[in-house]
Amino acid sequence: MTVSSELDRKTYQQHWCIQGRVQGVGFRPFLYRLATRFNLKGLAHNNGKGVSLVVQGTKQQLNRFSEQFHLTLPNAAKINTIEIKAGTVRIHYPDFRIAASLAGDIATEITPDLSLCSACLKEMLTPTDRRNHYPFINCTDCGPRYSIVTSLPYDRETTSMAHFKQCEDCLKEYNTPSDRRFHAEPNACPQCGPTLSFHNTTGTEINTDTPIAMAAQQIVSGAIVAVKGIGGYQLICDARNPQAVKRLRQRKHRPHKPFAVMAPNLASVAQWVSISNADQELLQSSAAPIVILPKKEPAKRLAGIAPDIDHLGVMLPYTPIHYLLLLAASSNTQTASTWPTDPQQTLWIVTSANRSEAPLVADNTKAITELSSIADYFLMHDREIVTRSDDSVWQGGSLPTIIRRARGYAPASLNLGFTASPTLACGTDSKNTICLARGQQAYLSQYIGDLQHSECSDVFNDTIHHLLHTLSIKPERVVCDLHKDFFSSRFAEQFSTDYDIPCVRVQHHHAHIGAVLAEHRCDPMAANRYLGVALDGFGHGTDNAAWGGELFLLEERHINRIGHFKPLPLPGGDRAAQEPWRMAIAALSQLPGDVHDEDWASPYVDSSIIRKMIKSRVNSPFSSSAGRWFDAVAGILGCCDKMTFEAQAPMRLETLARQWHKPAVGGWQNGYVISDGILDLTPALPNLLKNHSRSETAWRWHQTFIEGITAWVNDATQRTGVNKVVLSGGCLQNQIVRSGIINSFKNSKIDLMLSIEVPENDGGISLGQVWISHFLYPKTCMSGND
Repeated sequence: MTVSSELDRKTYQQHWCIQGRVQGVGFRPFLYRLATRFNLKGLAHNNGKGVSLVVQGTKQQLNRFSEQFHLTLPNAAKINTIEIKAGTVRIHYPDFRIAASLAGDIATEITPDLSLCSACLKEMLTPTDRRNHYPFINCTDCGPRYSIVTSLPYDRETTSMAHFKQCEDCLKEYNTPSDRRFHAEPNACPQCGPTLSFHNTTGTEINTDTPIAMAAQQIVSGAIVAVKGIGGYQLICDARNPQAVKRLRQRKHRPHKPFAVMAPNLASVAQWVSISNADQELLQSSAAPIVILPKKEPAKRLAGIAPDIDHLGVMLPYTPIHYLLLLAASSNTQTASTWPTDPQQTLWIVTSANRSEAPLVADNTKAITELSSIADYFLMHDREIVTRSDDSVWQGGSLPTIIRRARGYAPASLNLGFTASPTLACGTDSKNTICLARGQQAYLSQYIGDLQHSECSDVFNDTIHHLLHTLSIKPERVVCDLHKDFFSSRFAEQFSTDYDIPCVRVQHHHAHIGAVLAEHRCDPMAANRYLGVALDGFGHGTDNAAWGGELFLLEERHINRIGHFKPLPLPGGDRAAQEPWRMAIAALSQLPGDVHDEDWASPYVDSSIIRKMIKSRVNSPFSSSAGRWFDAVAGILGCCDKMTFEAQAPMRLETLARQWHKPAVGGWQNGYVISDGILDLTPALPNLLKNHSRSETAWRWHQTFIEGITAWVNDATQRTGVNKVVLSGGCLQNQIVRSGIINSFKNSKIDLMLSIEVPENDGGISLGQVWISHFLYPKTCMSGND
């Protein structure tokens, strides 16, 4: 035998330490199948850090294993780091096996909840399958994860499935490495798993063998049914029934805010909205989010779904319950093994089940007590939801960006690109999320809500302690907003005291900029200089004023405010943000003379009263907010008298602008002035009062705003020599503004950075707080303001 042939047959050993999203995604079965395919021996097990793998074989076998490993990863898996060490073969394993999980320090991820996979859908719709029409079918590629996890490593005993004892058939699948349900922790069937029940508004169970069919029948008949899903309850009614939609709005006290709808398949979605290939990928992804897309004509005729707005939030079914409800409601009696691909007329509103501003309901008892005034019936199940999570929302189209990061994404980690001290960032009180950071990873929580509501603050508290426990992170610093009256800030102060760690305060718009830099994996310890542009509604400034249209220079551990929008008065304080006519008067009051009295008057109040308030500075603080400028223009054009949900007026203004039939028309000449870093848009105001169509006026206002921002940034780059420009803030959810700014810098030397997978609104603040805290205090963390 030659030396080379001896080496070819020699047994080598490798020890792999794999970290990332590798638990709850079928990773160990994947390793088993791959190892046995190449006749490797060894073992794999979960531990606190991820998955530990030992493989033994020839060099050729190990090389082929490594090559195919990277090519055939499970769809939902995400690798953060792999450490491979060569080892000496001391124990010769007889085969490859899956070993029991080992406890230890936690450094792995919690897998987000996953939408129903095609294999399970096929089984569920096959009459001869033992899980035919079973509403809790799942496997290692799909089903609940984050919503049922109590601790890590991820095993059945550490989920809310622990008390469901598997039957003999399920246990056989669970213990067979070649089976798709090998160690699928939520594994269940009609014999041993969770069950559904149908209830009236008193909580009394209605006796039926077909709760799905009964619920679907009620929805088709015009009722509102509260359905318990993966992350919480959802309210479902027929979107094509105006009376059902009207009742839902009245009962939820939600007069105008758009509802999202669910259609059975892509062909049906395409009947209602314009959809691109990228949008299809989002809708069909394992996260299965709501995607906001342009309405087609039939959708514009749907009464009360998204009034006075030209876009509609759509989603596909993502749980077995959704599929079975839609199938039961359809006249299509198909029982084939594939979900129908032909267009279906079924279209349902599917919205979070909660009282106005309260958190999503996830508990059966609370569902009856809190939702019985809204829902007519309840479709319940007996699997506990450990962590509630709303549907995620994306803005679709050519420039997709996430608006609400929740089910399907949270709490998946983001790679920071630098090593962070263990940190808890508490976010802000609006659209709250929290963020935990450790090492190279940041764990951004699901959307929690507005903390002004006491029950949302309870969810905030629960989410923090659940993630700290589950991820086994012990923060060495806690970060919060500069606003001391926020609940999140008071919590951070108390946490700092209780655990004797520093509390860092980060200004709101600094955090907006930090969120983008974190998403782009920029190192806060590197000697880079950035310009930051924040276009937002409100944030407490370092001078105690209300900020919102800001220009910053980040360099050498400092953040300097080098520009801002010309401030506008807010007559009535916070009321000005809800009543656009107040902002209209406030903006017009900045013009010389009495032009606003001559050419425009509010139909709601004598403008002279508001003008006197502004002139005498009575309850009329000034704000540099970019968002208030949009409110003012919307007020002048009569888009909205009083907002019943955030950004209602700007959204209607954007819809009005898109009705203009000449999109090549630009802004008004001399519609802005830049002086000493201050962007003043008052020169555009007289144009709003001229006798042009409202749509043209709205369009040209948007273009003037875009041109003003472009000139403002160019002016700053010339003054500072910095060409790395970061844009963030809720105003960038306006697609005309976002695309317009991007296009204006397309052929320039400016390196523009915006968010895509982290919300540009306040949902990204907590991640930004992590980045800015490490920019200001990279090594030692000191208490204080930035």
